[in-house]
Amino acid sequence: MLMRVASLTRTASLAGAIANHLRQGGEELALQAIGAAATNQAVKALATARDFLAVEGITFTISARWVDVNGLDGGGHVSALRFDVRMDGGVG
Repeated sequence: MLMRVASLTRTASLAGAIANHLRQGGEELALQAIGAAATNQAVKALATARDFLAVEGITFTISARWVDVNGLDGGGHVSALRFDVRMDGGVG
């Protein structure tokens, strides 16, 4: 599942969506952000989701990588940060 993050994304809502996806056994999850403000929102949401899940003993790992995506209105390619989220299966 790919979640696109914008600069105006509400971090608490995104954190809840991440936590619910992982609680329900979702295996693959990725967040994609273009630009500094969107990346900031993604990182804050991941940190908040980690706090939400920690009380339940659910942990996850995050890896970040650059990806090329199509620009707006077909205007070439732009770079985005993609955060891949995987369940640890252990207690944090």
